[in-house]
Amino acid sequence: MAPVTIKFIVAGVPKMNGQQLEFTFDSGRTIAECKQQIISTWPDEHKDADIQKKRIRMVRSGQVLDDKLTLTDLSLDNDPPTLHLMLQGDAGAPGADDAAKRDNKCCIIL
Repeated sequence: MAPVTIKFIVAGVPKMNGQQLEFTFDSGRTIAECKQQIISTWPDEHKDADIQKKRIRMVRSGQVLDDKLTLTDLSLDNDPPTLHLMLQGDAGAPGADDAAKRDNKCCIIL
């Protein structure tokens, strides 16, 4: 499969909101595999964001992408395509989903 470079606009990390990061993935990877790659290759200068404890959401055109989709399924046409990378709450914390829903005050307008 061909490599795909995706530009992400980061949201949910105070020191990084609005910053852009680029990652390159194999086009056959699932969204879940892309998230794992993002975690393992997170830039050193932003390690204080503690991405290991965050719940990652990839958003395209206002839609949260399902972990089972592949990049090929998305028919990415821009060069490079731009997605939003939402980092929310502590992934392993009890009630994290409830807290994220209650405290989520982020709005993205494209």
